[in-house]
Amino acid sequence: MQMNIQQAAKAVGVARSTLYRDIQEGKVSVGKNGRGKPYVDVAELERAYGSVTLPDTYENVRKGQSDTTKKDKKDSDLQREQSLLREQIALLKEERDDLRQRLNEETEERRMIQAKLTGLLTDQRAKAPQKSVEGRWGRAWEIVRGKA
Repeated sequence: MQMNIQQAAKAVGVARSTLYRDIQEGKVSVGKNGRGKPYVDVAELERAYGSVTLPDTYENVRKGQSDTTKKDKKDSDLQREQSLLREQIALLKEERDDLRQRLNEETEERRMIQAKLTGLLTDQRAKAPQKSVEGRWGRAWEIVRGKA
């Protein structure tokens, strides 16, 4: 049976750092699995440390099975919360789109009112055409009156 470094350290009752030190000193040999991760064989642990306490797989399976109902309940709670959050997001998007539409309408209305006000405030009377004054005396008279 092969164990990763953490499992091996737990099985022999030493810290991982101690196991790594023993590996570096050559007291324990390790191999590499298909992913390149180090593993230690149980026989190697028994040779180096004497006694090895293997985890009780029955206890792990039983514990895992009892946790399944808790996980299922937690998953259903999370799914319910997720659906509620999606509903809230949809409502917020609708509200955002409605507010954008209102803003665009009000902006257009403001522009129209501003154009009307500008039209009211500008002088729209037609200007009478001015006669051009002929001669020197006429031009001089305009200068005196201040029209030139």
